[in-house]
Amino acid sequence: MTIILLLISLMLNAGCIFAIILLYTRQNRLLELEQKQKKIIHEIEEVFSGYLLELKEENETFIKRMQRADVNGQFQEAMQENMQQLQDADSSMETRHEAPVIHKPHVSFKKVQTAYSNSGQGNTPADSGKPVLENELLTDRVVRLKTEGHTAEEIAKMLDKGKTEIELMLKFQKK
Repeated sequence: MTIILLLISLMLNAGCIFAIILLYTRQNRLLELEQKQKKIIHEIEEVFSGYLLELKEENETFIKRMQRADVNGQFQEAMQENMQQLQDADSSMETRHEAPVIHKPHVSFKKVQTAYSNSGQGNTPADSGKPVLENELLTDRVVRLKTEGHTAEEIAKMLDKGKTEIELMLKFQKK
């Protein structure tokens, strides 16, 4: 009888040890998965922050171009009104906890178009001898340059845009 109880005890101990080893390996796989997810999240945050910085720089250069191309001072007035609205919205949002309503400054399409065309520094498609339509969209221009054999970096330099923006445009145009 003692032998039977001893064998049952040994079998239970072996089963417990097997269960402990199995749980330990599963826990390690879960920890590794969490570490991989944290690494991926960190990489995604870096990509987004880089994209946002690039977008911010492009916006700042656009505002500088618009200020240089401003004829009647309308852009300055619109920007000041917009900044005032932002400040008012921030103060009202603190008290009401609502999203601000911002009225965009009205700048005509012609002024924006002239700002872009006047800001060229010899690296636009118009300067390279290629015919460019005035109404040609940026995405059409990017696709046309890509079909001509230019790389995404070259297109970004020619159009004074970010490389990531050009790559995204090309990806979306493929779909």
